[in-house]
Amino acid sequence: MTNSENHFKERNPLETIEIVKKFFNNKNLKIYEESFRESEIGTYSNRFELTTQTGLKILGANGKGMTPEYCKASGLGELYERFCNFCMNISNNFFTNIYF
Repeated sequence: MTNSENHFKERNPLETIEIVKKFFNNKNLKIYEESFRESEIGTYSNRFELTTQTGLKILGANGKGMTPEYCKASGLGELYERFCNFCMNISNNFFTNIYF
C-alpha cells in the first residue's frame, strides 16, 4: 500500500537498489556513483554513471529523494529505465549486439 510514510512507492528503496545492481552486474556492466549531495533543507541528489568493465561510459542518470536510500533508488531506477529504453546512442551495432 502506498502512502506518505513510504513516499507513495510500491517497493522498499533498498530492494530497488539491489535489483538494479544485480541487473547490471548480470550484464557485466559497472555502476559508479559520481556524486552524492545533501541540500541545505535535508534533501538528497546524486549522479550515477554506467560503464563497461574497461571503463567506457555508456550513460548516466540523476536521482533525488527525501532520504539517501530513496535518492539512490531514484537515480538507479532512472539509469535502469534509460538503459531499457535505449536512451543512448544505439547506432553502434557492436555495442547493442553485446548488451541487448
